[in-house]
Order: sequence, then C-alpha cells, then structure tokens
Amino acid sequence: MNAVDLTVKERIVLSSLLPSQGALLTLQVTKRAQEELTFSPAEIDSWKIRQEGTQLFWDQPAADATGPVSLALEDAAVDLIKAELQRLDGAKQLTMDQLSLYEKFIGATHADAPAGC
Repeated sequence: MNAVDLTVKERIVLSSLLPSQGALLTLQVTKRAQEELTFSPAEIDSWKIRQEGTQLFWDQPAADATGPVSLALEDAAVDLIKAELQRLDGAKQLTMDQLSLYEKFIGATHADAPAGC
C-alpha cells in the first residue's frame, strides 16, 4: 500500500485517469482505487461538494483549510496511474490539471527539457 496525499481536485482528476475497460484483474484494482478516492458523506458536507450537470463544484476555502487527505492506494493501482501518466506525457497530452499528480506519482519535472517540449 502507498499513502498519497490528495486534494479534492486531484481525487477527481485521478478518478478519470483510471481505466474503464481492461482485463478482469485491472478492473478489480480500478474498482478498489475508485472506492478509496470516493468522497465520504462527511467530506461532501464539509466541502459542500455538489454536481451540476457533468461538473463537480466544492468550497475551495473549506477544502484548503482541511488540506490534502492521505489515501492508501495499492501498488497495482499506483502502477496503473503511473503508466497512464507516462503515456499521456509521452503523447504530449498531459494537462495542467494532471501536472500535480504527475509530480506526486512520477516525481520527474523535466527541468532539463528544452523549451517547447
């Protein structure tokens, strides 16, 4: 198990990175990771998380006051996350919303990469 501190936004973004199809074992790992990332009723109330259409909204100052939440993700889930982040980076499809996750899970900053990469 790996403990990782995640913000509200990172939990939402991370949920979208996990595979929605694949082999049985991959989907079982994904299901357990999704359950860990799911917001508790207390978190929903405390941070005033609500869904409007397809978008999620929350009280950012309340979430900031609480700080990131430490979640336990199994090694296989971390491997899936790392593989997807590396795939997105290699395809130059990494987004700003995913950047903090890349830094937490991969750790590389590509500081020596030429401008425009």
